[in-house]
Amino acid sequence: MRTTLLVLAVAFCATLPTPAQEKKEPAKLAGTVDSQTKADLPEGAVATVALQDTSLADAPAKTIGMQKLDKLAKFPFAFAVEYDPAAIQPNRTYTMSVRIEAGGKLVFINDTSTPVLTRGAPGKDVKVLVKDLRK
Repeated sequence: MRTTLLVLAVAFCATLPTPAQEKKEPAKLAGTVDSQTKADLPEGAVATVALQDTSLADAPAKTIGMQKLDKLAKFPFAFAVEYDPAAIQPNRTYTMSVRIEAGGKLVFINDTSTPVLTRGAPGKDVKVLVKDLRK
């Protein structure tokens, strides 16, 4: 009887997920993208919105999460980038990157840093301004 209970207990424990096996829900960083000049979006515009670790000045940014948006009609438009909250470290710097392309050409980009998540920066309702490159 004891052997049977021991076998059942071991079998039950073996089916429980370990912390490494548990799937964590992704977090979302939401906000809006707007144009500095209130320009119109060209037909077929596709936006790439990325959450990036920009802590190291002499290294490329590391993308933490990204969202592609198409069928954009006008500014402002909303985004919600999913990311793994375990990837965020309070002593690092995170920023948003927005690129909007149409017809294979870059037409809008954010040219100023938009800090998020750490060091007092917002974690929701983020506003990113983009510059019109068509001029």
